[in-house]
Amino acid sequence: MDDWDDICYECGGYGDDYYYDEELDELVCRCDTCCFNHWGDDT
Repeated sequence: MDDWDDICYECGGYGDDYYYDEELDELVCRCDTCCFNHWGDDT
């Protein structure tokens, strides 16, 4: 298990993985811009 899994699990559990974007008038996933998201990294 990766160390980041706990951070992502807790973030999702509290609902912090989405935010409301007023310009788009919809919910947007934070995971793409999260500094803890290393999915798809080549490193």
